[in-house]
Amino acid sequence: MSLSTIELKRFLAHDPLELQEIFMELRDLIIQAVPDVRERFYWGGIAYFRPDGSGGGPLKSGICHLSVKEGCVQVGFLHGAFLSDPEKILHGNQKAKRVIDLEDYEQVPWKALEELIQEAAQFDPRTLV
Repeated sequence: MSLSTIELKRFLAHDPLELQEIFMELRDLIIQAVPDVRERFYWGGIAYFRPDGSGGGPLKSGICHLSVKEGCVQVGFLHGAFLSDPEKILHGNQKAKRVIDLEDYEQVPWKALEELIQEAAQFDPRTLV
């Protein structure tokens, strides 16, 4: 299930154009990396999760989420602390969640994000028990 273009435009309507471009390009990257991904409004942003129900809905089966915060697009990985992150682009001090804040389209590490998205799509938090 994907959100409609109208829903997305309404959601981003008050954000700067450059952040809208980053947001939409990230959305396209997520859908390309995980073609059967599901998306829905969640936590003031948009959550992306596996459709197979593995792990239980958008939390445990979550891949990532996108939101616009204070002049940047934030990509959050609920289980980011367990991802390899070889480029060391994620930050955060919560138990498991890690994020990257993106302010400039030209500076977005597209390839590294694609790899993290694909890894997150394969991650099963039940393996942590």
